[in-house]
Amino acid sequence: MGSPETTDSKLILVDRPGAPQTTLVCFSIGLARSTPDYAPVEVMNTDLGGLFSSPHQHELAGAHGYTYGAGSFF
Repeated sequence: MGSPETTDSKLILVDRPGAPQTTLVCFSIGLARSTPDYAPVEVMNTDLGGLFSSPHQHELAGAHGYTYGAGSFF
C-alpha cells in the first residue's frame, strides 16, 4: 500500500478567553471508498468512536468527567 497524497498542514486556532468549552477537531486522509475493507472500517469506527455509548465517550466523560462530546468519524 502506497503512501496517501497529502496537502500542506494547517493549524487554525480561535482563542476565546473565558469560553466555557473547547473544541478540538483533527483530520487526516482516510481510506478510499473503493478500498475492499471500507465497509468493515466504517463498522469498526461506529463501534469504537461513532456512537454516544462508545469507549471514547465513556472513558472521557463517564470515567473522568472531561467532556460530553467525544467521538470519531470516518
